[in-house]
Amino acid sequence: SENGDYIRLRNVQLGYAFPETLTKKIHLRSLRVYANAVNVFVLTNYSGLDPDISAGNGVFTLGRDSFSYPPTRSFNFGIQMGL
Repeated sequence: SENGDYIRLRNVQLGYAFPETLTKKIHLRSLRVYANAVNVFVLTNYSGLDPDISAGNGVFTLGRDSFSYPPTRSFNFGIQMGL
């Protein structure tokens, strides 16, 4: 067995709503831009794909997660406009 300790940043969202004084100048009621990231990073010494997978008793066993995949990482960007 091996140590499965880890630190994970799972979800981050940043957004900015433009002030009304600016949005009125471009004939919008509101304007917001945002970015979202899911499964950003994992810090671990675990040799497997994902330290979240365990034998069920808190003991991590090498090879236990050999048929699984780590969570996918995704990035999203968007614009919200009020007309």
